[in-house]
Order: sequence, then C-alpha cells, then structure tokens
Amino acid sequence: MVGIPIILGLVLAPIASGAVKGKRLRNTLWNAGLFFGWLVAPIIISTSVETQIGSFVVVQLLFLAVWFSSINHALYLTLPKPVKTPGNIALALYFITVLFSFAWALKTGNSEFAFGSLLLIGIFSVLLTMGIQRGLDELKVNGERINPSSLGVLLFIAYVPFLLLWGCVMKSIQLTIFATTFFGLTLLAGLFTTKHYRENGNIHEPPNLY
Repeated sequence: MVGIPIILGLVLAPIASGAVKGKRLRNTLWNAGLFFGWLVAPIIISTSVETQIGSFVVVQLLFLAVWFSSINHALYLTLPKPVKTPGNIALALYFITVLFSFAWALKTGNSEFAFGSLLLIGIFSVLLTMGIQRGLDELKVNGERINPSSLGVLLFIAYVPFLLLWGCVMKSIQLTIFATTFFGLTLLAGLFTTKHYRENGNIHEPPNLY
C-alpha cells in the first residue's frame, strides 16, 4: 500500500510534464503530478465511492480553473491590452468549486470533505498557478512559443488515477463513463477557449517555435 502513492506519482509526473516546453514549466508540472499522486492515493485507497466522486469533480474543476487562469496570464504576456474573460471564468470556477465542496459535504454528511477541498483550493492551486505563470514568463523572456492549450494536460492528472480505479480496479462502467464524459467536457472547454483566442489573433506567438 505504501508503494501506491510512489507509483502513481511516477506515472502522473511524466504525463504532466511531457506536453509542455520550457524548463520551469516542465518542472512545475512534474512536481504537480508527483505531488498529486501522493495526494490522491489515500482518497482512492480508503474512501467511499461518494467521496471519490466528489473528489474527482473538485480536482477537475480546480485544474480547469488553473488552466483558465493560465490562459489569462498568457494573454497578459502577449497582448498590449489583455483580455480579462478567461480570468473571470477562472474566478467563477473557483467559486463553483467551493460551493460544490460544501454542497457535497452536506449531501454525504462528510465535513472533512469540505475542509480538504478548501485546503486543496487554497494552497495547492495557488502554488500551481504561480509556478505555471513563472513558467510562461520564462517562455516570454526566451522568445519561445506560448501555447496555453498544452496546459490541458492538467486535466489528465486528475482523470488518470480515477480512470485506473473505476475502470481497471472496480470495473464500473457507470463511473468510467461519468469520469470520461466530465473529463471530455472540461478538456473541450479549455481547448475551444485557446482556439478562439488564437484564431482571433489574441495569442501572438513568436516566430521561433519549439
């Protein structure tokens, strides 16, 4: 049982860092994947299905909020007058995540769920957002391509552990479909947003690509 967090972290770390460029950005996502493996393992091993479902929704919404916040920072770096819409969406997602945490805690009668979710939102998401923004700053300074769509890999960090649990261990078709559908919708939301701003010339990329 002790080895599960180690194995899970070593699976998630290269998944998280492999999709992005820039040393600081790769290191940030590597550490995030490694840490999340340790964080989510106790949830997977020792909690009820209801808590697992709530945790999955929280981390997916949280990582989507971090992604939109990163899109907003990318626009800040590439535009003389940044677009604020992704940042406003990120704030709304944080608010929704907090509300869901309390609502799910009341539904399941598990007050510890709300406390853990708020701790995750208040500490992990802030540190992750700051690390990603510094990584994007490094790309800007080095004249490299700023590609916020690649940060959709964040959603895989949350999706993969629960897919392994629900699909491979528990072999639950319903939970696997739920996880895949929810993951797909959040991923499409981020991809369509970055595609929209790129097509409208809002994300200007330097001529030298990766």
